[in-house]
Amino acid sequence: TDQNFQQIKMWRRPALVVLYLGVVVAVTYLLELWFWWDNGFTSYQNVNPLRGLSVAQIHSLLELRGVEYTTMLEKTEIVDLLHHSGSVHFGEIMKKSQNIQRILPIEINSKEEYYQQVNKKSEI
Repeated sequence: TDQNFQQIKMWRRPALVVLYLGVVVAVTYLLELWFWWDNGFTSYQNVNPLRGLSVAQIHSLLELRGVEYTTMLEKTEIVDLLHHSGSVHFGEIMKKSQNIQRILPIEINSKEEYYQQVNKKSEI
């Protein structure tokens, strides 16, 4: 019985560490869920909102802020310019992406249809 007690005692610390880590992960998940519920986006998206944005999306954010970016060639330069123009929040990105209209491809079957589309675009 003394040997069984020693084996149980030996496994007590690792079991408590695993239990502690499980509680920490659960509490962190609940806090993240609460943050998402209040703000509509996760804290990771708030920390790194530019991750995964295309250059066109970054250009549209700069245009929204009235910042000139035409001399910038590299994406890193454009991202730095956006950072220097002010902090970027995920909500701002979501609002801008909702305002972007999706342009559907046009099917052109003849030369006349092509000229009609070109003239329609130039009138806008």
